[in-house]
Formats: sequence, structure tokens, C-alpha cells
Amino acid sequence: MTQDFTQIQYEAGFVQDLIICIYTSGTGKDGLNRVYRHFVGKSGNKNDISFVVGAWKILLEENTFQNMKTVNIWSDGGPKHFKISFNMKFLATFQHSNIEINWSYHFFPTYHGCSVCDAATSHAKKKMKNSMINTGVAIRTSEQGDRSWKTQKSCCYSNCHHKK
Repeated sequence: MTQDFTQIQYEAGFVQDLIICIYTSGTGKDGLNRVYRHFVGKSGNKNDISFVVGAWKILLEENTFQNMKTVNIWSDGGPKHFKISFNMKFLATFQHSNIEINWSYHFFPTYHGCSVCDAATSHAKKKMKNSMINTGVAIRTSEQGDRSWKTQKSCCYSNCHHKK
């Protein structure tokens, strides 16, 4: 799985979007199934460790890792949210409560370029742009943007309601 942040800009401001791409063995052309999760915050939410932990708690509540033997997590260095001691402690605590799964956490090198999360973001932003072009109505709020995202076939949408 891969995780990364982006910002979604609206006329009235922007919101944070934590994209988590989950790969499992499956029936795709390359033998993989993919799920793209967008955890979109509310206006004013920061892309910090609380946001990341909130998204991971949703994944846990949904039993996302049930029946998995190995989970490889990839992210950039994100000094506000990924590559910090609180995140390492959270993942270690999580790993200790799920010892039947082999966990590993990896970081992309600095200036690694685009990841699959960036591609998923591009698709979501294109979907919003097409919605505005087709309807002739500008997306001015995150709620209007939410509606255009929810129609994206390759995306599972989640609204992340973590504490500030």
C-alpha cells in the first residue's frame, strides 16, 4: 500500500486529501486488485499526524487488513505526518496488536517523483474539472466537490473526521 497527501482546491479554499492505495493479490491483468481510498478532511484540517491516525483508524474499523499476511506500507518522508516518532509509535502499537500480519514500512527517497497516489489524485481532480465543464457550475465548496468524487468508479471515498 502507498499513502500520500494532496490538497484539493476550491473557490472558497482548500481541503486535505490523504490518498491510500491498497494492493492485494487478485484478478487484474497484472495479478493485482487495487483500491484507492481518499480521506478528505474538512476545511481547516491540517495534513498532520492526527489526520493520518484518523484515516488509519477508519481502515481498522473496516477490517481492511483482515486475511492479509503481509502489509508493506510506502510513503514519502512527510516530516509533519509520516516520518515522525509519533507515527512510528502508532504503527508499532498497531503492529503489536496484529502480530499475525508481517508489517514493513518504507519511505520513498527525496525527490522520488510521482507515486500511484499522485496518479489517483490527478484522476480525481480531472473528474471534478469535467463535472464543472459538463454542468457549467463551479465547485465552490468541499461539499460540492465531494459529490463529484463519489461518482468516480475507481475510488472509495471516505470523509475523515479526525480531531484538530
